Amino acid sequence: MAGARGREIAAATAQAIADDWFLITRTKLIDDQVTASLAAECDVVINLGAGLDARPYRMALPTDLQWIELDLPPLIAEKTALLAHAEPRCRLRRVGLDVTDTAALTTFLEATLGNSHRAPVITEGLVMYLTPPEVVDLAETLRHPGVAGWCLDFSTAVVAALMADRHQ
Repeated sequence: MAGARGREIAAATAQAIADDWFLITRTKLIDDQVTASLAAECDVVINLGAGLDARPYRMALPTDLQWIELDLPPLIAEKTALLAHAEPRCRLRRVGLDVTDTAALTTFLEATLGNSHRAPVITEGLVMYLTPPEVVDLAETLRHPGVAGWCLDFSTAVVAALMADRHQ
């Protein structure tokens, strides 16, 4: 970070951190929850609406951990293509599924968890895009006995607007 170019990079980084405090904080807190869940003997992680999340590639995870990402099929296809060259640190599976399809999600949970697995479920950045009835349906669906906990975030309208502006 020496010289004028170094100061330029540092200033840009400081501004990015100032703008993205909520993302940095959310990421750290959810990482901590995943780590705590694994310490509590959860053996599967389910990430609903996984988007472009890269936790299976960057976190220190047991190599035998099953990590499952669910999202809309086009997003799953895009992510698979983008990360084709990368190696996850655990057993990663991606499933194209609309997480607002309660019947499909219930079938997935039954087939995946049955009565022998304990899984934390992550819905990072998802709930703010759902309607209130969809959130209620999701909460009811996640009452499955194999779901050990639900890690979600609540975002304000200001955060949603900021995210929308960035993705235009």
